[in-house]
Amino acid sequence: MAPANLIENNQFPISSFNSPIGYAKNPLLYDQDSTRSSISTAASWEAVTRPVEKSPAANNFTFDKLPYEIRLKVANELSQFDCIKLLRVNKALYTSTVPRLYQYIVIDQDFNVFNNEKEYSFRHFESRQDLGGTARQRKEFSCTYINSSYNFKRFIKEYNTKFSREYKDNREDVEFPHIKKFECINLPDSLNIYDYDLNARLIQLFQNFVHLRQLIWINDNFRLEFLYNMPRKELVHTLILNIKFSNYLNELPEDNELDDCSRLNFPNLVNLQIQPFQNSRKLTKIIDNLLVNTNDSVRVSTNIRALVLSRFHKHAEANSNNNILLPNSRDLISFRNLDSITNGGTHSTIHSTLHDMELHSLAALFKNTKLHRLCNLSVLALDNMLVSPNDAKLFIDSVNLPNLKSLFLKGMSEYQILDHNEIDSEMGRRQLLTMLQPSFLVQISYHLTGLKNLCIDYREAMVDTVPDFLQNLPYACLKSLELVIRLNHTIPLPTESDERKYFSRYADAIVNFSCSLTKLSLQIRSEVDNYQDSTNFNVLAAIPNNTGFYEKLYKMQKLKGIRLNPGDNANEVLELVRHLKTLKKVDIFGSRAGGCPNLGLGMIHPNIYDEWYKVQHVALFYLQSNPNIDYIRINSFIFECDGTTLKINPRYGITRWFDSHVRPTYSLD
Repeated sequence: MAPANLIENNQFPISSFNSPIGYAKNPLLYDQDSTRSSISTAASWEAVTRPVEKSPAANNFTFDKLPYEIRLKVANELSQFDCIKLLRVNKALYTSTVPRLYQYIVIDQDFNVFNNEKEYSFRHFESRQDLGGTARQRKEFSCTYINSSYNFKRFIKEYNTKFSREYKDNREDVEFPHIKKFECINLPDSLNIYDYDLNARLIQLFQNFVHLRQLIWINDNFRLEFLYNMPRKELVHTLILNIKFSNYLNELPEDNELDDCSRLNFPNLVNLQIQPFQNSRKLTKIIDNLLVNTNDSVRVSTNIRALVLSRFHKHAEANSNNNILLPNSRDLISFRNLDSITNGGTHSTIHSTLHDMELHSLAALFKNTKLHRLCNLSVLALDNMLVSPNDAKLFIDSVNLPNLKSLFLKGMSEYQILDHNEIDSEMGRRQLLTMLQPSFLVQISYHLTGLKNLCIDYREAMVDTVPDFLQNLPYACLKSLELVIRLNHTIPLPTESDERKYFSRYADAIVNFSCSLTKLSLQIRSEVDNYQDSTNFNVLAAIPNNTGFYEKLYKMQKLKGIRLNPGDNANEVLELVRHLKTLKKVDIFGSRAGGCPNLGLGMIHPNIYDEWYKVQHVALFYLQSNPNIDYIRINSFIFECDGTTLKINPRYGITRWFDSHVRPTYSLD
């Protein structure tokens, strides 16, 4: 391990990245000051055992005699485990504590009681409207985690039983703990979701959601049948669903089946996030049945504030190196058969694989559905769609772009179809560049004046307009940026000068946000086309050496979270981290993130933190270069850091919380 002074003087040996330390099936052992520890322990024990002097007024005070509202606020500040202890004291504390346990239920098998990060601190923020129409924030403390199949089944059984008993006479007047938000993130692996009895209990549970405001189910195996008999759907304002295994093409009714359609009527939806929609026909049915339904389409379009639509499942991003539905980059610019046009043919032939693709997803969303102009939309996320320059006008007319605060364009591909024959000569290539239409991105960029969060993963052929798009955005607005740079053979970089100029455009565009950007995620992917079956492979790449890219990012002095793939540029990335003094979260990923693989590790008796030990030396290397860092992730392994003592500790189960600090989120707050 390199000394700290060598790091500061930039004299450290970069080979240390490939030298795991402190392994031998044991974590790092830090020096401890036994004298100081014993003194502090003795002082703490003396403080605990010292008798407390009580005032005369304190003898007449008991906590359970406080008003109900105050006792409820106190319970909301406690963890679910402290609340369980509190409600056992007496009946008064039971009645003021139980509502806190049921308000917000989260099913997540990765939850760990020892994780004290904000995601696990039992707090929730919600926006609401007061009588004057102005927005204000209300803080709720109501999160209860369930992380085992036994507790999940017991929760369903107990809630259904109590609900049936308490509500058999009058559902409105009885005091009963209400579930306002139900979130299923990750069901326990041992749970058999196909069990008939469990499904019946789940259907009954949804029937008992009489006060539900938000429903989030991003785990697999969700069924639309759960929604059919939900009471008081008018209270629900958030639906975030993963319908991968739901046969919604058949479950969702056609337009003329209004009776069945009314069973999925949520008239006051503000936040709709659906994955995966797979094709345009299913997308149209989802919008018309789950969002608009039998309600006034103008009012629904006005109310919606967040719309997130993903063609593929959430795990598709992790497997995006083999995305067979994207066309080859060489086919993104295609040509019509001139003969069929000049000879009076009714249909021109497109000489590419585009005829097998869905080219009109935006038209299906904004023209074929009942939606009108989305004038109050704040968050928009579109995943894996094909767009053309001609779609820009439709997009601008359908969405109030100046009002957008968050825009996510992930896996988007822009195609252009030209009415002339393909020319293979170099002169023909230069002529062809002049015939291309203005990019979809550039056309919409001038309207995005209020953007705060941006994720852009955009593919083009022969040109790359993403830097121009970034240059057109207001510099003082953007707070978080996730950028995927796409490299393909249609954008040749034959010389080192061309390569340097290409990445310099990106660096200059990013640096424009140096006064406002707090989160930055960068990823480079190189595309390899398979000319036989027209599939596309995306290989994780890195920024080449000697481009000066990372040196330009030294100006990003407000960054608090950064996500990078160093590749062979580990020393340049390390120097960048050293210069960014405000950094708190660092995410390093890629095959070279943890140094060269060491096949001698993890062979005998592996333990739960075995993989952490293989990369802990890399985390220490970054911490030594910048002691201000609080958390470092090397690929999927997170370490909590103490810069004053240069200590790191492995952490498990905080991936979602960590991602929210290094990547843009869909939050409406």
